[in-house]
Amino acid sequence: SVTGSASDGLWERGVPNGTSYQGEDANPSSDLITDCSNSAYVTGNAQGAAVNEDDVDGGSTILTSPVFSLNGMVDPYIEYSRWFFNGGGFGSIDDTLFISISNGTQVVPIEVITDTFLTSWVFNNIKVSNFITPASTMQLIVETGDFQNGHLVEAAIDGFRVVDSGAVSVNEPIIVLSTINAYPNPFDEHLTLQYDLTELNENTILMIHDILGQEYFKTKFTTLSGRLSIGSDFSSGMYFISLVKDYQIIDNIKIIKN
Repeated sequence: SVTGSASDGLWERGVPNGTSYQGEDANPSSDLITDCSNSAYVTGNAQGAAVNEDDVDGGSTILTSPVFSLNGMVDPYIEYSRWFFNGGGFGSIDDTLFISISNGTQVVPIEVITDTFLTSWVFNNIKVSNFITPASTMQLIVETGDFQNGHLVEAAIDGFRVVDSGAVSVNEPIIVLSTINAYPNPFDEHLTLQYDLTELNENTILMIHDILGQEYFKTKFTTLSGRLSIGSDFSSGMYFISLVKDYQIIDNIKIIKN
């Protein structure tokens, strides 16, 4: 299903109609060639449209999968390939592709892609239990938008499937041992975050979302280790802290404010 506030570039399923910007592909010109058809979900797909005529504008567009069950699987994984382009426009590019998973009770981000354009399909497979408790009421949620300064925003997703651990087609990637810890947890006023990173670049960020996936806090790291004090302005409830490096979530913990 498709929801959101965007005026153009809503998610739709079809054979992709490619567009380009300064020699780079914006909307993909074909689907993922290794799957079973020639269609994909893309943000805006008007035949013959120029690059700025059917991209995402004026808000967000959200693609939500049907409910699916992971009951009976020993170690379920989710696989998909995604595409994201963010360029042109005015000022620094500032838009994001969020991919999240829900078990009917919680919504947890599994990928956050920002400040970039990736002119190719990028594969990902995630071990569900690393992020959320598997259930019979799972959904995948893919959201992007164009806010504040206007830019060209295009996204696509294809090859989505659920597999058990014995059927994973690509080995789970080795994760560098960067960590975050939070205490006290639960907390009343302030939460202290302690982080230790194995390496640092401009794409290493910390994000905090509530149980519905709303972003509450985001910052880029400037040191390999240290502490942050946050949470005084948080409402009571459950939150998820994500350590993101090169657009992949490499550590994810749950916190509760009383």
